[in-house]
Amino acid sequence: MISLKTSAYFATTSDRAFAQLQEENRCNDEFGVLAGFCGTYSGMLTEQRDRRNSCNLLMADSVRLELSNEGMLILRLGELKGTAESPIHTIGRIPFNPQKNSIDVMNRVCVPLYGINMSGGSCKILHLRGDFSRAKDNLHFSGTYQISEEGANNVCLYGLSMDKVESP
Repeated sequence: MISLKTSAYFATTSDRAFAQLQEENRCNDEFGVLAGFCGTYSGMLTEQRDRRNSCNLLMADSVRLELSNEGMLILRLGELKGTAESPIHTIGRIPFNPQKNSIDVMNRVCVPLYGINMSGGSCKILHLRGDFSRAKDNLHFSGTYQISEEGANNVCLYGLSMDKVESP
């Protein structure tokens, strides 16, 4: 009779750690050169053009740019004075498996937008252009965000310079 002695070691991960690992993998798969850039970016928002005083994004408590794990770009306005909800501008989706750090994303919306005093019934074009970059462990986005009212010469332009915020 042969006697075999075996031992085994099993490691488990918590549900939270597993979910975080899945989210990180989703941010790497199909994101091309932007793999790992998903998350929330915070920093400076500067108004560059608003001739008709149509936009008030600088009144928001905090402005953050989010690149979701699904590739959606969303501008989160924190809380605007006088509102109880957290308003957002859904800008659009990055291309599948991008080959450049530069983005040029547009979306047409025909509903009122928070922080925008353009006609509520008019359609607006949201346009985000810029570059994601990496310097050592710091991920950065810099670019411009333009809101244009269709059928009118009404344009607001903002500059963004934001660093990725670490998740808690």
